[in-house]
Amino acid sequence: MSDARTITCIRCPRGCRVTVLSVDDRKASGQTCKLGLEYALEECRCPRRTVTAVVRTDNEKIRYLPVKTDKPLKKSLIVPLLRQLYTMKVCLPVESGGVIMTDFRQTGVNVVVSVGAEPI
Repeated sequence: MSDARTITCIRCPRGCRVTVLSVDDRKASGQTCKLGLEYALEECRCPRRTVTAVVRTDNEKIRYLPVKTDKPLKKSLIVPLLRQLYTMKVCLPVESGGVIMTDFRQTGVNVVVSVGAEPI
């Protein structure tokens, strides 16, 4: 990494502005704890996000169901995941935390139901 990059850490409420000087050498400034350093380095190497979305259901009264990934996914895979989710249809009933997609693209990331739903 040739140019310094400044990241706002979101690991705690402090919101430190961490300037990463070298990812390989783990050089940075501005962090007040180890979490800030690790977050900023990971954000420069391979940023990841927890994804939230909705999927269609087979029920006329509850048409959509909120879902989320159970761990952060590489940012480059978010659009392909959303495309796949938006083509799915889930059959009710489902429980909160129930897995509707396992190991998306061999990443170890599952998609789970955020809120359970019973047919009305």
